[in-house]
Amino acid sequence: MRYRKETQMPEIQNELHLSGSQPDIEKLINSVVTPNYPMMDFAKILPVPDELASLPAGMSRVKIDCYLTAVNPGTADHHLEKLSSDEYDRLFRLVKEYYSNNDGFNHCITGNYPYPDVGYFADGKRMIECLQKYGAPNWSDWCDQNWGQLTNSHIYEIEYNKWRFVTTANPSIKVIRKLAELNPAVRIYHRWASLGGRIAGSCLYENGQLIAEQECATFSEDAISMEEALFPESRADYCEQQEP
Repeated sequence: MRYRKETQMPEIQNELHLSGSQPDIEKLINSVVTPNYPMMDFAKILPVPDELASLPAGMSRVKIDCYLTAVNPGTADHHLEKLSSDEYDRLFRLVKEYYSNNDGFNHCITGNYPYPDVGYFADGKRMIECLQKYGAPNWSDWCDQNWGQLTNSHIYEIEYNKWRFVTTANPSIKVIRKLAELNPAVRIYHRWASLGGRIAGSCLYENGQLIAEQECATFSEDAISMEEALFPESRADYCEQQEP
């Protein structure tokens, strides 16, 4: 049987198995689970810096380019103090390199934006400052880099020592690795899979350190086995949709 390759961002089923003393496990749970809401709060494990959280994420490239245009010593006066040529060149290269490495839209950064909006200057400046300080110009880019996704998880099953939760696009390994570092007394086994076997794997943490990991090859038997374990009810419906 051939499995359909997913074209949309996959939903990832995650499962955590916790081993340790009851007080240590309860401490871990209380530190990350939001009361009365089914969510393991990634922000309690890897918090978004306040400076980024207070910045709007939209129009980042435009705002940055407007600011660079205003401080570019080679452009017209936009009622903002010009930077020295060396400082401007340094910031321009920083921004171009960032967008080249992250989304390929570095060509949108020109330093000579037509009719730059003065309302964007302040945000653009702050975004460049955050890029230098945190490696990201806004909270959404930061979350993508550090959480592996833009949104929090959604827990749909939680027992004393076993959690099941959903993430988007990837299993947010960096978050769970940090969770293990913060709770070295708890042994954490993390496994994940997407429906169809596109993404699957596992990590084992002891004493706050990664001691074993497995990344299953796409659509491999190991990936399908992991998927069957984490999607027991959805598996049959999914297979019916596959090409013969």
